[in-house]
Amino acid sequence: MILAPDEAGVEVHTTSAGREDIARGRDYSSHSASPPESTTPHTTTGFVPVFQAERAPWVAGLGWAPAGKDWLVVRDARAHTSRFSVPSISAAGGEDVQARAAGPGRLDLTVSDVGAPSRTVGTAAVSASSVTRPTAAYVIDSDASPTISLTYTQRLVADPTDKDAAAVTAPVTAMDSFSRTVPPT
Repeated sequence: MILAPDEAGVEVHTTSAGREDIARGRDYSSHSASPPESTTPHTTTGFVPVFQAERAPWVAGLGWAPAGKDWLVVRDARAHTSRFSVPSISAAGGEDVQARAAGPGRLDLTVSDVGAPSRTVGTAAVSASSVTRPTAAYVIDSDASPTISLTYTQRLVADPTDKDAAAVTAPVTAMDSFSRTVPPT
């Protein structure tokens, strides 16, 4: 094992079952950010997507990825819905009608260029303050740069106390998303 004073300079050399791997430290062990601002009328505001991504040829609990592959593990993917601000709905006549959420929102997690996760741990959860996805582990090509995307979707209906509520004839869907690309090490 070779150690360096900063995380990006760390290298761990391992051999197991005749396979040698080098794990290098990186300066991106997790990603979190706010979505970009948008001017579309049904885009949520205040939605704070968060996730942690780990990419390595060996991960505790999963073991070694197949030759030429890495594990991509996405943990703690959540939307902080307590900060979700319901937008108004534009009615057919152009009026802005106050909206309210119709049931719990949904948080979808996708990873580009891969199918379903190889393994998941936990279950999706909805609480008063957040929507959470289970931990998901994907097998990816070692030279791939997959994009992890979180999309929060919320059905909205007109608030019946708004004087123009009758002008809104159907629910609308508000959504916001955030993506991050995870490059090879």
